[in-house]
Amino acid sequence: MTGSNSSGSSSQSLHSQGTINPVNQAVVSTCKANTTWGKEHVKEMLDFLIDKLPEMGDGEFKMQTWNQVAVHMRSKFPLAEGEGERTAESCRSKFTRLKEDFVVVKALKSASGFHFSEERGACIMLETQDTWLDFVKHNQGSSKFRNKGFDFYDEMLQLVPHKAQGKG
Repeated sequence: MTGSNSSGSSSQSLHSQGTINPVNQAVVSTCKANTTWGKEHVKEMLDFLIDKLPEMGDGEFKMQTWNQVAVHMRSKFPLAEGEGERTAESCRSKFTRLKEDFVVVKALKSASGFHFSEERGACIMLETQDTWLDFVKHNQGSSKFRNKGFDFYDEMLQLVPHKAQGKG
């Protein structure tokens, strides 16, 4: 058995890209469609969460709330063909990314050396380029806000606990 390996003569990885059809050995894709998040979807989710603020415990929403969000989103936005479902987990994941962006934008708004606009971002010009580069170097995730705003600042200000915003 010298020179052989435990995976036999197959040159494919044991980690497949889906299930293998035993009849013709074709890989059947098990990938789900991506969930699309337009501004209207995000706004609806955040408004729903704002209504659920009294249920927030320890600065986080419970899984029960995320399940309610998913049901609400399905009722407001029936799935279009090829669109991924907004599950409790996808809603929670989207909120986590929004929370990370919010923390960056909050730091941008309080930074000196440039002005942050919720419509146009940090509005970097030639005279503020060096200040911007220094800020980006020390604030992961901030580069995308160079000339792009953050539409959900006011909603996130209500939803992100002050402790997570960088306050005591």
